[in-house]
Amino acid sequence: MTDSRSQHPLLETLQDLRSFSNLLTRSTMTLACPEIEKFQRNLEKKAGFTKTVMFTGEQREKALEAWTEAIKTDDFDRLTRREIRILCSQSSVIRSPEIRGLLKRRQAIFTPSILMPFQNAFHETWKTNENHILIRDFLAWFLRRYNGRNRKLLAWKEHQEFLLAKEGPAQLAPTVIHKGETLEITAERYYFSATSQFAEALRDEVVGQLLKRIIQVSHTFNPVEWTYLFSNFIETTQFDTLSKLILLVDNYPAEAREQGISFLQRWFLASNAYGDPRISPGKWVNIEARAREAFVGWLSQADIELFFNMIIKNDTQKRKRFWLRYLKCIKGSTIAIGPSDNSANTYQLSELKKEGYYYASLEKDSSHNSAFILDFGKYVIVDFSRVGCAYLYEKDTFLRLQNNAQSIYTGKNGKTIGSFDVRSLKNPTLAKESVPHHQNIWLDNLSNVLAAHGIRP
Repeated sequence: MTDSRSQHPLLETLQDLRSFSNLLTRSTMTLACPEIEKFQRNLEKKAGFTKTVMFTGEQREKALEAWTEAIKTDDFDRLTRREIRILCSQSSVIRSPEIRGLLKRRQAIFTPSILMPFQNAFHETWKTNENHILIRDFLAWFLRRYNGRNRKLLAWKEHQEFLLAKEGPAQLAPTVIHKGETLEITAERYYFSATSQFAEALRDEVVGQLLKRIIQVSHTFNPVEWTYLFSNFIETTQFDTLSKLILLVDNYPAEAREQGISFLQRWFLASNAYGDPRISPGKWVNIEARAREAFVGWLSQADIELFFNMIIKNDTQKRKRFWLRYLKCIKGSTIAIGPSDNSANTYQLSELKKEGYYYASLEKDSSHNSAFILDFGKYVIVDFSRVGCAYLYEKDTFLRLQNNAQSIYTGKNGKTIGSFDVRSLKNPTLAKESVPHHQNIWLDNLSNVLAAHGIRP
């Protein structure tokens, strides 16, 4: 019968031999089924694909029992090929010198089905394996003798400095960055598991080297590089790295700082692991305190700018500039949007909520007002969009007015405050100070009132 490979020139151009074999299997060619299956097996063998055999718990238990008995009796010849294959996939076994000695003595069993589980187990224990050097040397010894065509083993043989050496992740990381690859693509190219400890070590190296590059050019913000880093390598549990990045951006020059803040705000607020640190402080406990404070400061600045850009579009009194001077003193902030302003800015507000941005609503107000609330620690300031007064409350008094809330964000029941009653914000009787807006020198008066209570820019 004519060799089916000569009938299909596509084989010469398709890079993925397995895809071609699947195509061959699904085709309507008139070859006999056994011949197609044999051809597929040959293709997969050449390409380095092997079927994953799932061993049952009972089979693993029996293999480990046989291994224990072999060590006790020093009789390893009774171990079957299947038992050895199972044992080579157990990280506890590959650490032992006995398994390496057994494989060296029985070189006839050096097949991909035996060695690849051994290699996988080696990578699975990359960070915790105390016998790293011995296992690496054994695999290197085997690969030097391997003359087969298994694609995975050939890749490992060619790239031993990346895949076997302890410093392999550090050496491979620059290649990953240069090619702009994801961890998954790199894992496919070099035939290792993207979920192994080796892959974790490579991820750490890529992040470390990218972070070093970012720090070296801290005068500018490179959105492409940052997007590549966060889209592919940053994990939500890399607390030290995330803290460093927040503090790094906080010290950028003006334009780069603004770009960096916008990028990090979007990432953190959209992350289920973090969200808004003012609303979910428990999710931020592992982020360095200075970084948390900087991030809250960014959000307070965003609150003030949003309020004056969206609500008070014509800031003739220059209140925005006034409040931005106090950013370093502000411990937290929130906005309460009145019905009229909510209707006028429905789309923009809905988009902000989708991005994880928090704001509340203002209820029972008939003067088309909105308010912003600034927490200065011991005191709380409430200012309104319409001409009236700015109020300074002792914080305890302010929280009592909000039905004994836990904070300016969290109610008595522990849930996020969704709305404020205007009467609880505008209470001249219980406010410690109130400063009318309509006086020409009201900002000077307010500045003096704040200073009298220890609040200075």
